[in-house]
Amino acid sequence: MILGLRPVLLALALSLVSLVFPFGSSRAADAPALDARLAARGIRDARVLEAFARVPRDVFVPVDAPERRFDEKQLPSTFTQAISQPYLLARMIELLRPKAETRVLEVGTGTGYAAALLAEISAEVFSVGVIPESAATARLRLTREGYQNAHVKVGDGSLGWREYGPYDAIIVTAIGPRVPPALIEQLVEGGVLVMPVGPPRGRQVVLRGVKKGFKLHAKEVAELHPGGDAPAPRGRQAAGDVREGRPARDPHEPRSDR
Repeated sequence: MILGLRPVLLALALSLVSLVFPFGSSRAADAPALDARLAARGIRDARVLEAFARVPRDVFVPVDAPERRFDEKQLPSTFTQAISQPYLLARMIELLRPKAETRVLEVGTGTGYAAALLAEISAEVFSVGVIPESAATARLRLTREGYQNAHVKVGDGSLGWREYGPYDAIIVTAIGPRVPPALIEQLVEGGVLVMPVGPPRGRQVVLRGVKKGFKLHAKEVAELHPGGDAPAPRGRQAAGDVREGRPARDPHEPRSDR
């Protein structure tokens, strides 16, 4: 198990947005292209949209859910491998703002779908997955699709992948109670980290942080509803520092001893 992270691969975070485009069947021809749907939902980065247009999502759907290959939702946790809901994944990558020369660390390999998308728009992707079987399958998929700049290893995601750091950007697709200190250490000065954080039964948010000095200056970009279908209002956004891996606390939120 990933130390300090619950490897649910956004099982809670993916309830942030509910996509409502109907599907009459699982065939891609029955619905608008995924990139067009993402653009309609507010994704503006052309490179992100192009990546979603190029990467065949059906290739990365687990074999135990072939009927979900053109679905816009995250696969339920009952499936052997998780695949992120396209909208939230696109939004997180957009917040990361990767460039052609960017080296990205991804924590939470899943099926390899996110790594493929990142590999389309950045120089190199280093992905850490906690489940050996899933990581091996993701590596095979990425190799088969020709992503020579995407690398996968099995390990404790909270420790990152120190051998190839530091990284220009880090994206974490697993909810954790706080940003792991090792990830902050492996981020270059001025690098960006995007991650959902929060306790299992408490307030959960998506953070976007920029490293300055030895601290991650983080801002909440959305509040998650673990059991809901929509994001909470952004009226209580708080900016602050993440010191020693602790996320910024909302000054209006009551303190808790839990």
